[in-house]
Amino acid sequence: MKSYDEVYSKDEFYWRREPNQLCKRAVELVTSENKGKIIELSCGEGKDIIHFARNGFDTVGVDVSQPGLQKAQK
Repeated sequence: MKSYDEVYSKDEFYWRREPNQLCKRAVELVTSENKGKIIELSCGEGKDIIHFARNGFDTVGVDVSQPGLQKAQK
Protein backbone atom coordinates (compact mmCIF):
# COMPACT_ATOMS: atom_id res chain seq x y z
CA MET A 1 0.00 0.00 0.00
CA LYS A 2 1.32 3.44 -0.90
CA SER A 3 1.73 6.07 1.78
CA TYR A 4 -0.29 9.27 1.67
CA ASP A 5 2.94 11.18 1.11
CA GLU A 6 3.40 9.22 -2.12
CA VAL A 7 -0.13 9.72 -3.44
CA TYR A 8 -0.37 13.36 -2.36
CA SER A 9 2.95 14.14 -4.08
CA LYS A 10 1.37 13.57 -7.49
CA ASP A 11 -0.04 16.53 -9.42
CA GLU A 12 -3.58 15.17 -9.51
CA PHE A 13 -5.76 15.04 -6.43
CA TYR A 14 -6.09 11.65 -4.71
CA TRP A 15 -9.56 12.37 -3.36
CA ARG A 16 -12.42 14.10 -5.16
CA ARG A 17 -11.94 17.86 -5.17
CA GLU A 18 -15.56 18.39 -4.06
CA PRO A 19 -16.24 18.62 -0.32
CA ASN A 20 -18.35 15.78 1.02
CA GLN A 21 -22.12 16.14 1.29
CA LEU A 22 -22.08 16.45 5.09
CA CYS A 23 -19.78 19.49 4.88
CA LYS A 24 -21.95 21.10 2.22
CA ARG A 25 -25.07 20.53 4.31
CA ALA A 26 -23.43 21.88 7.49
CA VAL A 27 -22.53 25.12 5.69
CA GLU A 28 -26.12 25.46 4.48
CA LEU A 29 -27.54 25.00 8.00
CA VAL A 30 -25.31 27.40 9.92
CA THR A 31 -26.28 31.06 9.97
CA SER A 32 -23.67 33.76 9.49
CA GLU A 33 -23.88 34.71 13.19
CA ASN A 34 -23.07 31.16 14.30
CA LYS A 35 -19.99 30.49 12.17
CA GLY A 36 -17.15 29.58 14.47
CA LYS A 37 -13.94 27.62 14.48
CA ILE A 38 -13.43 24.27 12.80
CA ILE A 39 -10.44 21.99 13.23
CA GLU A 40 -10.17 19.06 10.85
CA LEU A 41 -7.82 16.27 11.85
CA SER A 42 -6.42 14.27 8.90
CA CYS A 43 -7.42 16.95 6.41
CA GLY A 44 -5.23 15.51 3.65
CA GLU A 45 -5.47 17.71 0.57
CA GLY A 46 -7.92 19.98 2.37
CA LYS A 47 -11.11 19.74 0.27
CA ASP A 48 -13.48 19.87 3.25
CA ILE A 49 -11.62 22.41 5.39
CA ILE A 50 -11.19 24.70 2.38
CA HIS A 51 -14.94 24.55 1.80
CA PHE A 52 -15.58 25.71 5.36
CA ALA A 53 -12.96 28.49 5.09
CA ARG A 54 -14.46 29.78 1.82
CA ASN A 55 -17.79 29.98 3.59
CA GLY A 56 -16.64 32.17 6.46
CA PHE A 57 -15.49 29.73 9.13
CA ASP A 58 -12.23 30.15 11.04
CA THR A 59 -10.44 26.92 10.07
CA VAL A 60 -7.37 24.85 10.88
CA GLY A 61 -6.44 21.72 8.96
CA VAL A 62 -4.07 19.18 10.50
CA ASP A 63 -2.37 16.23 8.81
CA VAL A 64 0.84 14.20 9.12
CA SER A 65 1.47 14.36 5.36
CA GLN A 66 3.46 17.42 4.30
CA PRO A 67 2.66 16.91 0.58
CA GLY A 68 -1.05 16.80 1.47
CA LEU A 69 -0.83 20.02 3.47
CA GLN A 70 1.18 21.72 0.75
CA LYS A 71 -1.48 20.80 -1.80
CA ALA A 72 -4.20 22.14 0.54
CA GLN A 73 -2.35 25.45 0.90
CA LYS A 74 -2.30 25.94 -2.88
